[in-house]
Amino acid sequence: MKKSCMMLIILLTGFCTLVQVGRPVPAEAGVIKAIVFYVPNRVFDLMDIVRLRVRVGPGLSAGVRATRPLSAFAGFHSSLFIGLPGPRGSKKLPLPVGFDQRAGAQASVANASSGAPYYDPLEVGFEVQPVIVGVNAGVGGFEILDFLTGLIFIDLQDDDFGKSAKKDDNDKNLNAAKEVEEVEKEEPAPSEEDMEPAEEVENEAPAPSEEDMEPAEEVEKEEPAPSEEDMEPAEEKKE
Repeated sequence: MKKSCMMLIILLTGFCTLVQVGRPVPAEAGVIKAIVFYVPNRVFDLMDIVRLRVRVGPGLSAGVRATRPLSAFAGFHSSLFIGLPGPRGSKKLPLPVGFDQRAGAQASVANASSGAPYYDPLEVGFEVQPVIVGVNAGVGGFEILDFLTGLIFIDLQDDDFGKSAKKDDNDKNLNAAKEVEEVEKEEPAPSEEDMEPAEEVENEAPAPSEEDMEPAEEVEKEEPAPSEEDMEPAEEKKE
């Protein structure tokens, strides 16, 4: 029986490796990177299934979860936890130690609380914090599906390390396009004054007056006509 299980695991691992090698992998990740992160990602997905936090800290709260629509919480607590953190919901390490803080009230999709950790939408569990020591436990149904599909390189939860950043790049491109459109909308359209500056300068410049147009005529008029004494200097010298 043990030999059969080992052979099945080896065959499954080899099959998954061949599938990964045969798939078109983007340049960012690469085949080697995907293979290197395969085992850690499967371990992290397995840890995501179970939440078992033992909490120590002041508080008075209680909650129950039977999928997200059938969940409720009331109270407050500010505590330090140790144990299995539960579903990550994003690319981060499942650290066995951390802070667990929450305050407010929540019933189904109506949420008036703050500080809650990420909960699997199909998670079933409970939490209670009577004064000092508390517990937060649950099992994530969606994380079970994510673990099973992860065996054939399908990441439903989008929390695998070493995966292509194609989705993130597309989101960045969409955000950049939206920012450009917003900037274009905010920029005012050019007015007629900005479109025709040369015409304004020509209109503002004063037209030349008659005095500026005919300076030579004025000088001629101001000069006195020569007298008879200036006209006949030679005759006066002979006398």
